[in-house]
Amino acid sequence: GNAALSAEDSWSYETGLRGRWGAWAGELTGFIRQGRSLIDFSRLVGQTSGPSVFRKVQAVRTVGYEASVGYTQAPLGLGLSRARVGFTYLTQDGQSPEFVSRYVFNYLRGQLVAEGAVQLWRQGERRLELSLVGRYEQRANQPTPYWLLDARLALSLPRWSLYLEGTNLTDTAYADFIYADGSRIEMPRRWLRAGLTFRVF
Repeated sequence: GNAALSAEDSWSYETGLRGRWGAWAGELTGFIRQGRSLIDFSRLVGQTSGPSVFRKVQAVRTVGYEASVGYTQAPLGLGLSRARVGFTYLTQDGQSPEFVSRYVFNYLRGQLVAEGAVQLWRQGERRLELSLVGRYEQRANQPTPYWLLDARLALSLPRWSLYLEGTNLTDTAYADFIYADGSRIEMPRRWLRAGLTFRVF
């Protein structure tokens, strides 16, 4: 760390609209964050060895937009119990040309999320539901965007619940951080898990 660094401070502004039309709901939001004296973890441009250092970034302006539309009441044809599509986009300025950021400027620039749940079977309190979440993401430090797909199959009974989950089913190789020297923090590839829950009371 760096004991000489003082606290960060920033001003944030947000405005938006929300609406509902029967079973449909939508939202549009815009926000600005004006950061001053932010703490960044960075290296000098061209530095390929040695530690990164905590430094102050004097001014960083973040502008973002979010939009979403969704359906929340079941059923919507073909057993579709809920559906939602959302989009987020961020931009930042204020990055120093002398440093390569590992924190402040390493952010998710754009994301498109589509999710839905299909009720495959239902009888009273018993039901079988399949949920899918697809994400298209682009990070500021990665020139190539990527797709991810997660799924969950759940059987719900009055006291029992069984589920099977899969994350990154497309087995996409992607990194959360890519540094100036080419090193990466790889995120998990395809991952499956199963679970059982029981309600006592």
